[in-house]
Amino acid sequence: MDIGELVCRKRKGFQRVYDLAERAIPAEILGIELSDEVCQVRLVEAAGGALGVATASDLAAYHGLNRRQVDQVVAKTGLLPAKVEGGTAPPSSPRQRSMRLIVA
Repeated sequence: MDIGELVCRKRKGFQRVYDLAERAIPAEILGIELSDEVCQVRLVEAAGGALGVATASDLAAYHGLNRRQVDQVVAKTGLLPAKVEGGTAPPSSPRQRSMRLIVA
């Protein structure tokens, strides 16, 4: 039996297949240590890229961050603040909900 840190290697529907980190992740990537701040910047950038237009709360919710974490790093991302006329009313359709604004 092996002992070590586990990672999700692949998914089959809702099932996850786990393996030891050293077998699933290439050594040159496994050895990289990033600060919490760098990780948060990358997560907020990824959320912004996936959502396109979002509020800061949307960015936080995408990866399970809190609003404070987003507020601390959003200026270090490539995301730009935007204001949309009529953007204060809650969106009424799924399409509108997917088109919110980034608010720094």
